[in-house]
Amino acid sequence: DYMVLLGSSQSQAFSQFARIECIHRMEILEYCRLLGCPQAFIPSFQVYKLIYASRLVDYGLAAQALHYCEGVGRALLAQNQNAYPVLLAQVIKLADRLKFSDPRLLEKAEYEVDLEPDWLIELSPFWFHT
Repeated sequence: DYMVLLGSSQSQAFSQFARIECIHRMEILEYCRLLGCPQAFIPSFQVYKLIYASRLVDYGLAAQALHYCEGVGRALLAQNQNAYPVLLAQVIKLADRLKFSDPRLLEKAEYEVDLEPDWLIELSPFWFHT
């Protein structure tokens, strides 16, 4: 199941190919597919969602970036996590850096030791540290 970004062309330079508006178009397509079937993630699109999350970090939007990491992480959990080891590692690394920007973590009591989001805990066993 291979798909390029909607409204883009592979013949363009990467900076033009992976424009934010093209990522948004694909996100709308994926959302529509997920409405019909909750497991209908577009595997090849998850990389672009991670790229978008990285851009959000660059813009100072860490909480939103973490939300995108969670979306990619949940997509990986719904699929064969071992099929995308590099993507899995990058999602975990970025989310680990961003997890303290999660407002839900800030609301936890001080005595609660576990500050990992549930989805990140679920992903971690599939990541082979190198």
